[in-house]
Amino acid sequence: MGETRAEFLQRVVKEMRTAEFEPLEPYPGSTVKPWRARCLKCGVESAPRLIKVRSGRACTTCETSRKDAERAAHTHTFYVGSGRSETVERWVETIPLMSDEWHGVPKERAEEEMRAAGFEPLEPYPQSVDLHWLCRCTVCGRPSPKRLVQIRTSAAGCKYCAPNARVEPSDADADIRAAGFEPLEPYPGNARSPWRCLCTTCGTQTTPRLEFVRRGTGCPICATARRTAKSRLPSEEAIASARAVGFEPLEPYPGSNKLPWRCRCMTCHRESTPRLTSMRKGSGCRSCAYGQPTAPEAEMRAAGFEPLDDFPGVKKPWRCRCTACGNESTPELGSVRRGSRCRFCAGRPAAPEEEMRTAGLDPLEPYPGTTHGPWRSRCMRCGEESTPALHSVRRGTGCRFCARRMDADEAVAKMRAASFEPLESYPGSKKPWRCRCTKCGKESSPHLSSVSKGSRCRFCARKRSAR
Repeated sequence: MGETRAEFLQRVVKEMRTAEFEPLEPYPGSTVKPWRARCLKCGVESAPRLIKVRSGRACTTCETSRKDAERAAHTHTFYVGSGRSETVERWVETIPLMSDEWHGVPKERAEEEMRAAGFEPLEPYPQSVDLHWLCRCTVCGRPSPKRLVQIRTSAAGCKYCAPNARVEPSDADADIRAAGFEPLEPYPGNARSPWRCLCTTCGTQTTPRLEFVRRGTGCPICATARRTAKSRLPSEEAIASARAVGFEPLEPYPGSNKLPWRCRCMTCHRESTPRLTSMRKGSGCRSCAYGQPTAPEAEMRAAGFEPLDDFPGVKKPWRCRCTACGNESTPELGSVRRGSRCRFCAGRPAAPEEEMRTAGLDPLEPYPGTTHGPWRSRCMRCGEESTPALHSVRRGTGCRFCARRMDADEAVAKMRAASFEPLESYPGSKKPWRCRCTKCGKESSPHLSSVSKGSRCRFCARKRSAR
């Protein structure tokens, strides 16, 4: 038989009192809920959980007081927390907590350790490794308070001599001025922070970092000017280099061997914008290197074109007139250099209208200006109007009506071969043609185009499907 509710409540209250807690309210109904109680030792109220009390949890106030008492009683122990490094923990483990070797260090031994770390004591040993001890650095000679425990645990050096050491504002000011800067604001307190200064050489305001200045970094503007001056040639030498490859400068030297420099070729007299760095490598005029004529106009006239506008560029259309056929066109100088000539003279009639008439089409409106556009015309054979494109006519396409038109005798032969007897004259391939089926004797009006594709008498087809 299980225990009753009253017996269960008596048991949990007894557990709380055994753990030295006096409940101040009824059982909350769960072991994981806080239960307000008073500690029978210190009298402090708290809200422990029964599940924690069963696992051995005691009053937090009493536990804290116990730890503080232990630390106070053992004043010479060195407490190692969880945040200390592994090296410190191993070193502390090798030293007895109550040993006089750690806390009661003799004066002679303390001074010996401090001198070995690079410090000369300036006052008597304070009789504790945790207290500050005024010493002087044997490297820079500056005094600073040090603790013997810090020297032992982390091998801390002088705060002025270390790589990331703190810098005094007076020393920082002296270092920045020695590098050629005039500070415009107080030292920011960190050697890695930007420090607004004025360069005493070029007068430019910049923000150097003391850490970089101590390594030898100076004003970036002055450094850029020095690099530019190093790569820059004197004007006389630059002009001599340009004339050596056949160029006559038309403007002053731009100051950099990588900038375009407007010059004129002394051979073909054409203007260009070469770079001094290319001319110093031996590169000359490209027009002369390709063996081109002295002017674009001369090139076009040699190819049979008379320019009508100013030269627009090598790869741009240039309005010209063919000296052979007299037609205007817009060839590109680059295409002419590759061998292109007048498109009207290249084996075609002199004008688009003549091309259409040669193909049997009479134009009814002016040339639309493009070979791909529709051009309303009339067939000179059948008289039908259509809108063929000039590029289609050039490929051999003619009147579409004439292409579809069939001879009457040939049409009658096709109908009779399909078991149709025509009852009227041939109307056209896509018009109804009254005929009589030679098999069933019924009349119908099929199209010749449908019969050519395989269509037959619709009445005979129904009889076959009914069977």
